[in-house]
Amino acid sequence: MPQVRLHDSSRLWKLKFLKEKALLRTLLRGRVLDIVHFGSTSIPGMIAKPIIDIQVGVRNFEQAFDLVNQVERLGYTYEGESEELRQYSFAKGEPIEYYLYLVDINSEIWSERIAFRDCVRDSRECAEAYAELKRELASRYPDDLRAYQDGKREFVERIVRAARS
Repeated sequence: MPQVRLHDSSRLWKLKFLKEKALLRTLLRGRVLDIVHFGSTSIPGMIAKPIIDIQVGVRNFEQAFDLVNQVERLGYTYEGESEELRQYSFAKGEPIEYYLYLVDINSEIWSERIAFRDCVRDSRECAEAYAELKRELASRYPDDLRAYQDGKREFVERIVRAARS
């Protein structure tokens, strides 16, 4: 199980995303609707595991499977699909530097990820509470990534609900 090691925010995270976005746009030209950076590395000043989360919006989940081989050409490893989330998942790097998700742009997960990111970006109070929770969970579960992620779930769901109301 991967360890939980949080790093201070880095401007390099945005640059890494922009570089990868340019590669994806060139490779998938005309086949995707949007490419966004989400997760903690997309929030200025936020502590994070130094892994860039990328969400690539597609019009149709079923037809997007045709893009799997193209994404693999950029060095990504296909990790499977979730029909429930309407996404295909990939990882890149050793250790992992990027997670990429081909996501149906009309799915709940697409809008939830963006709503959470934007709320934490826009609210200093929310960002501080989230950073504190992440520190506490990383300290409690340094060798249990799943417990760390599960520990954030309620906070994330609460923020998404508030963002939508």
